[in-house]
Amino acid sequence: MGGTEATVVRIASKLSETHRISVAQYRRQHDKCESSTLSFISFKTMERMPPESVDRVVILRRFRTVPKLAKRFPSARIYLWVHDFPLKTRTRKRKQTFQSIMLNADCTLIAVSGHQRDVYKSFLSDPRIKTVIMYNPVAETLRPNDQPITPNQLIFYSSPHKGLNQVLTLFQAAKERLPDLSLLIANPGYFRIRADSKAGLWLRKCLHRFIWDGDPSVAEHYLNQPGVKVVGRLSHQQIIQEVRRSVCVFYPQSTFPETVGLVYAEANAVGEPRCSPMILAQPAKYWVKNRTN
Repeated sequence: MGGTEATVVRIASKLSETHRISVAQYRRQHDKCESSTLSFISFKTMERMPPESVDRVVILRRFRTVPKLAKRFPSARIYLWVHDFPLKTRTRKRKQTFQSIMLNADCTLIAVSGHQRDVYKSFLSDPRIKTVIMYNPVAETLRPNDQPITPNQLIFYSSPHKGLNQVLTLFQAAKERLPDLSLLIANPGYFRIRADSKAGLWLRKCLHRFIWDGDPSVAEHYLNQPGVKVVGRLSHQQIIQEVRRSVCVFYPQSTFPETVGLVYAEANAVGEPRCSPMILAQPAKYWVKNRTN
């Protein structure tokens, strides 16, 4: 499960302690009730809900959905929860459409960091659009422990389009100086990646739009280099186990800026060092405890 999806589940679960929460999912076919106050429902079920039964509507990412749901639930307050940065390629017309939709629906934009909010405020350039910050929460159970560390093991656990090509290139350089290094590559599930799939097929089918200009031979060279192990999609519990075992989270990429850096926050929560550039959602700060083998 990716960071955004995990955040939705954590916040919905916590809010359900004092509110009745329904999470509508586009691809869900069958509704699921986790408790008397928390349900995961299909869009069809959402469309059958009485308009007066909803007080707040939080829309994830898709600003063009705002008018439809504002009309469907006219008495509800509308929020747009963004987890990315506005594309630099957006046209003036698209920007004006975004502004108009937000203002007409009196929609509040929820950002996940102060830096991201500032970027959106600059992009929208209209002080009438309301914005708030809601940081992605870290699971309360994440704490440092005494789990033994696997010597020389590094871990990358993010979506592969977030600079994996640069990470693998730098790992190759590091391994020339430290031959015993190994790198685990895990995936939160944005792309369907099997641990037993061939590297060339993986990149050709899933990642050619993002890295190595679609050349599977280059991808195969880097992913099949000694010390690299693709473990595929793991549960959050399994990921954290591997993080605890590793010397550090290896994320030295400068091509994909993080809006909040949940990977870094989770690593910090379990006392795990990280190797990463300073292209975080500044001025966010993370304190890292020293660890030794």
